[in-house]
Amino acid sequence: MKTAYILTCKDLKRILPLAAVWLVVIFAYLFNEASPTSSTQERLAIGLTITVYAAGMCILSLIVHDAPACGTSAFWMTRPISGAQLFINKLVVVLLVCFLMPALVLVFAKIIGLVDIPWFTVTASSHWRTLIEDVLLPLLVLVLFLMIFASLTQNLVQYFLLIFGVFAASMIFTMSLDAIRASYLDQIPQYPQYRNIQEWTGTIVLFAGPLFIIHHQYTRRNRILTALLTMLLALVMFGITEFWPTIPKP
Repeated sequence: MKTAYILTCKDLKRILPLAAVWLVVIFAYLFNEASPTSSTQERLAIGLTITVYAAGMCILSLIVHDAPACGTSAFWMTRPISGAQLFINKLVVVLLVCFLMPALVLVFAKIIGLVDIPWFTVTASSHWRTLIEDVLLPLLVLVLFLMIFASLTQNLVQYFLLIFGVFAASMIFTMSLDAIRASYLDQIPQYPQYRNIQEWTGTIVLFAGPLFIIHHQYTRRNRILTALLTMLLALVMFGITEFWPTIPKP
């Protein structure tokens, strides 16, 4: 743990200045969204949106690719650093910089009324649940999957090419799915009153799966098996979402 702590402090010292600039860009994006709409602001919003996502992916790449989890020539492999220690180090830094810090900026923007999001106007009883489900969980899932892609690549170029390939494949699959969904959707029994079982199962798989895959890559460094596990996770999530009926209690 001491080694992981030292590596984490080193990474944070290196990344925090860039992360601070990124947070300013995020705040500028939120401020632009809250301003009265004009053609200039619409063009600015597009540019800021691209900048926010691209900068976030680049920062995650800088964190992970400083000591890549694949290949055989990385410097950390010649040092007394285990894959498990590096996994803890990179996971903590990625979650702090790419998840927690943007989430805090978003919460602050809502507290000061910069943006109007439903979870800040709902009743107190559902406040935290809506915050977690609509804001924090999607952001955390995105960060974890981007970390999987980063752990499968050795540099920024490979990282962006992999993201582009996955995005293109998902778009093709989504368009194809709409055409074939009608053939099986009506055959699956649905019980909306028990759908929470399906939702909780999907949530557990969606978070435990990426963590297991990232840990596997850092400790085993087998890109082929990690890629297969990632595809298996995607198939499992697709099956839970599309095919698994929510069986009512007897």
